Amino acid sequence: MPTLINIYAVSMGNFEITPFTGSYVRGLFLELFKESKAATSWLLHDKPGTKPYSVKPLKPIGSKMKIKNGMWIVEEGDKLMFGFGILDDDLGDEFLKILLSTPDELHIGEVRLIRDKIELTRKSYSILLSESSPIEYFGIEFQTPTLFGTPHGFPYLFPEPRRVFGNLVRTWNQYAPEDSMIPEEEFLRWVEENIYVRHYKNLKTREVKVGKFKVVGFKGKVAYVIKEKDKTNTKYLETLLKYSAASNIGAKTTYGLGVARTKDLKNRKPITF
Repeated sequence: MPTLINIYAVSMGNFEITPFTGSYVRGLFLELFKESKAATSWLLHDKPGTKPYSVKPLKPIGSKMKIKNGMWIVEEGDKLMFGFGILDDDLGDEFLKILLSTPDELHIGEVRLIRDKIELTRKSYSILLSESSPIEYFGIEFQTPTLFGTPHGFPYLFPEPRRVFGNLVRTWNQYAPEDSMIPEEEFLRWVEENIYVRHYKNLKTREVKVGKFKVVGFKGKVAYVIKEKDKTNTKYLETLLKYSAASNIGAKTTYGLGVARTKDLKNRKPITF
């Protein structure tokens, strides 16, 4: 059952931290699990394919980051949020049990936080499918650097429709029960023939540190138009756009890459999980 967890917190002092905190938030996630059962370790480290969780890096609420000399200045009392997406039922249940039993004080890098509240959304794969409707014109705002892997090892740095939805449908089918799986080849053939980029705004690349390495990804807003409005496939589109709130998009999502916000541009409303 896909789960989206947003954690709201308040800074307990004045701190400096790198503006992109994906690795630190991932570290917190793994730290919470370190005393957990062996099956959870298998889920986190050894499962082939896309990992069953994603990270949403730390960000300020109601204000912009205060950057000085390349560092984010976090002040005492600042309101912040971060989060996780969980794609596997067993992992989701285990993580919630651990999270609710931990003290309210949390550390992300050097930043000490006091937890204010937890916002939780859980929906089954079948419910996500049944609640979705056909769409005609939609947008994706890539909020953290996003990239797609290639067979040659270098990153692909443009939000081409087949890359976006190929990544999402493969992740969906990896964790969805058999009766909720999306026919991948047929769906992606339709995507390739019928969805194109209409325009984009502030699309740019950004280099961030992921673990010990630096990677480059793209950020910005992209609008997509659908040529042949097939009812079934456009419904799958909205399903996967909702799902992206939990899964992120692209590669290295466990480090906070690929966080996205989606919108139905024709009806001018957000597409929410």
